[in-house]
Amino acid sequence: MKSSARFLILVSSLVSASAMAQMAQFTGWNAGANVNFNNAKSEADNDSYSNKNTGASFHGGYGFAINNDYAVLLDLDVVLNKIKNGESEGTSLYFKSPYSLSVAPAMLLNDNTLLYVKVSYESASFNYKTTNKAMNGYGLGAGARYILSKGVYLQAELKGIKYNEFKFNKDTNVTATNPQVNIGVGFNF
Repeated sequence: MKSSARFLILVSSLVSASAMAQMAQFTGWNAGANVNFNNAKSEADNDSYSNKNTGASFHGGYGFAINNDYAVLLDLDVVLNKIKNGESEGTSLYFKSPYSLSVAPAMLLNDNTLLYVKVSYESASFNYKTTNKAMNGYGLGAGARYILSKGVYLQAELKGIKYNEFKFNKDTNVTATNPQVNIGVGFNF
């Protein structure tokens, strides 16, 4: 009986260590780069503008293991380019300097795949001609990270961004959204 109990304790500790080792691939400090496929849209009173474009961003953050199967990811994403939103009177509209801070509960799907959902604070500047207006809002998304090799992962994510309505000038209210697909590679340290 004692040898059976010892065997069960040994096996359960090895299984537990293996599961924590799998989660450890996704926790700690991380950094990476994404290609962003944007569908930026805005409405100003009765006019609508939209534009599909591609950009690039850096992401970095920290992942905390909760147990063998669950983690929480805290990330900062910084877009490197302006996101064209359309044209008005021959002049382009842009979202400039977009960034986001996110919290993402995550679940280990298998030894190499982590699934997550995220909520984020979003910020950018709405640019038209010489006027810039700050935009703040939120994002909701879902994604996955897949381990390619030790410390290297692929990431794919869908995210919808909605900025709060703001006054562009005394007569014009603007609302803006930016649904996007992000695909990238990252490194855990």
